[in-house]
Amino acid sequence: MQITACRNNALNDSNFGKPIAYSSNWYSSLSDLEILTRLLYGENTSSNLADQNAAAWVVINRKLENRSMFGGNTFRGVATASGQFQPITGGSEGTRDARNPSTSSSAWKNALWSACTMLTTSNTTHYNDFIPKPTGISNHLYFVGLNYFFSANVSIDDSPSGLKINFGDGTYVKMKDVVIVFDTHSAFQNPSSKSAITSDSRLDTYDERARHNIFFNI
Repeated sequence: MQITACRNNALNDSNFGKPIAYSSNWYSSLSDLEILTRLLYGENTSSNLADQNAAAWVVINRKLENRSMFGGNTFRGVATASGQFQPITGGSEGTRDARNPSTSSSAWKNALWSACTMLTTSNTTHYNDFIPKPTGISNHLYFVGLNYFFSANVSIDDSPSGLKINFGDGTYVKMKDVVIVFDTHSAFQNPSSKSAITSDSRLDTYDERARHNIFFNI
């Protein structure tokens, strides 16, 4: 299988995933495969691989959308679009995990598998077969880290029910199709408020929220 060969070749390459010092274009000489792998790994380095798969689906959906703001219709363009994915285009701290991956971890190996799948085929049926789509994830185009979501001035409740997010311009927009992924078959969908999230026993501490992103459309 081409995907398996892609993964094995990368795992056997001592230069693949090596530490890289920060610069504004630290990723520019990397292959599409390595950029995608580092992106997905950087978005979730924990054992919550279903959440990482959901992030992969956002990347796939953005490529299929083919919007200039999302980087067009190539995976490299989507991954490196300015200001879109912090593990690639963020500052020194935001790119730290992507630049210094733990290449023996399950998170790195899962990210590599997803990246190999995305670059080996353009058939969305194959994507579905090899990158399990978590419950609630469909055509999602956005996500942010859950702890970031709870930072000051990032999100508010949308009365009487729902959530709004601020992308940095001071305007809060309604979030739709909200999903927090626990595993492939379990998710918190369309929470009614911020407190509904923090009162969930799986998300009521900072460390628990650190393992999750919040996925949505607008």
